[in-house]
Amino acid sequence: MAPEVLIDIEKRFEDGRPPLNPLLMKEGKGVVVNLKLPIDSSWTVLFGPSGVGKTTVLRCIAGLDIPQRGVIKFNDTTWLDTDKNYSLPAQNRRLGYLFQEHALFPHLTVQENIIYNLSGFSKTEKTGKLKDMLNLFKIAEIKDRRPVKLSGGEKQRVALARTLIREPRMLLLDEPFSSLDIPTKERLRREIRAMLKDFKIPVILVTHDRIEAITLGDRMAVMSNGAIQQVGSVHEVFSRPVNPDVAKVVGMENVMPGKIVGNKDGLLIVRVKERELTAVDPGGLKEDVVVCIRAEEIILEKGSPLQSSARNRIPAKVTGISHEGVMVRVFLDCGFPLIALITRLSCNELSLSEGAEVLVSIKAPSIHIMS
Repeated sequence: MAPEVLIDIEKRFEDGRPPLNPLLMKEGKGVVVNLKLPIDSSWTVLFGPSGVGKTTVLRCIAGLDIPQRGVIKFNDTTWLDTDKNYSLPAQNRRLGYLFQEHALFPHLTVQENIIYNLSGFSKTEKTGKLKDMLNLFKIAEIKDRRPVKLSGGEKQRVALARTLIREPRMLLLDEPFSSLDIPTKERLRREIRAMLKDFKIPVILVTHDRIEAITLGDRMAVMSNGAIQQVGSVHEVFSRPVNPDVAKVVGMENVMPGKIVGNKDGLLIVRVKERELTAVDPGGLKEDVVVCIRAEEIILEKGSPLQSSARNRIPAKVTGISHEGVMVRVFLDCGFPLIALITRLSCNELSLSEGAEVLVSIKAPSIHIMS
């Protein structure tokens, strides 16, 4: 059997002790997780909105919280087994945990922060490891500065260097880019994955940021209502959510009930209110279904219809427009409500305004049908 991490835990908040996030305090609320992850250099994204228990899961893995029930194993090493009343102390799990706050010591320099509490190594070994970290994270030039003199991106690199110099067996990242400005965040996303490749350790990244998940993740575990709802490749989860909860969590803006009224040549005819849509048949569905369409998969046209491969072409009226930076969210009525996401340039070229009439085009593979 290939080496793997097993995480099978249940953490309840019924004993009067509040969770880190008060949203988990609803009656009977808790966290239930069952995950198996390979021990390699892959990234698993624990994805979901705030308050579903993502940080609680990390804290249980790290040994900072103890669940009421569960087993956590790293290959053949047991970290937690509640049936045997056993929990390996956090310091013995050899984990790297990067918190949302960088938690750098303000009175220490960059190099002093990195080697802080680095035990079990000779002075020569410490010097060599420090040099490797300074070069890897490109922070050699700032090694004598204190945290107050560092930018957000520099603090992030120092915190990672301090975590990885101890050679952890697994790395836990809790919203590591949330405090950074957008340009720094985008740059670090690209760089950090490459920097961590040679460590060949599993990484679990907690985030609610879609771009972060797509950029960094190999697989996704989607959390909703305190439980894992779906695990799969990032592309699979975003394009084929297993239920309406997951669809909403991953940003599928259009989720609506429908009814299958026909099936021909591998295509379904699905009625949504008074309109019929053509979608690819995933198989195994009953009459009543849920129809999911990503806003960015919807094409808007005005004027004479052009020839197109899209199976669905529906007249619609614009009911609202929301500008979001370079993108524009267009609210539509085409017999049922629909949201499209287009560029600001396209919105201007189409001269869209409230009340404008447009033609909506959607390709059959862009419509995801589920039970």
